[in-house]
Amino acid sequence: MTEVKDELWIDELFENNISHAGNLLEYLLEKNPKEMIPNVAPTRLDLIQFKSNLVEALAKCEGAVGLIGGHAYLVLTKAEFQSWIGDPQIPVPTKPVIPPIPDKVEDMTLANAFFINRAETALSLHRKYEQQTKHVLETKFPNGTIGIRDYNGNVPHRITALTILEYISSKTLF
Repeated sequence: MTEVKDELWIDELFENNISHAGNLLEYLLEKNPKEMIPNVAPTRLDLIQFKSNLVEALAKCEGAVGLIGGHAYLVLTKAEFQSWIGDPQIPVPTKPVIPPIPDKVEDMTLANAFFINRAETALSLHRKYEQQTKHVLETKFPNGTIGIRDYNGNVPHRITALTILEYISSKTLF
């Protein structure tokens, strides 16, 4: 194969296997336009219902072919994810890791470039949906993150959407 054909092949493969990132809020509002009315004192039932809708919306946010359940793993524990998928043996997807880049340009192969590009795309989508999910949770439950915000009133980047959900759940009384 010539170099030009290799590049065309990779572009075609990416177009077929990587969908474009959607807007999580649009997916949520598609099912229920009133879904994002703020709830300052949620009950456990409110959280369960919202989490269920959030999981459905994140499942539509597929990034790469073969990612079972879309990005629902962002708000599900291991047991919840495996139960939701229906397979107790399936590994839960994690934050994508970019493979090491060779030190020398001549050591870079087409396969290296393909996997690095794919990992960078997957990581970008993961970060985008994690950020959107955190924003949706902070909007829906404005008082839910009071104990974990930093001095500027923001939730730190190291706090995940799942951590926020678990924190809000721990504060509910009913």
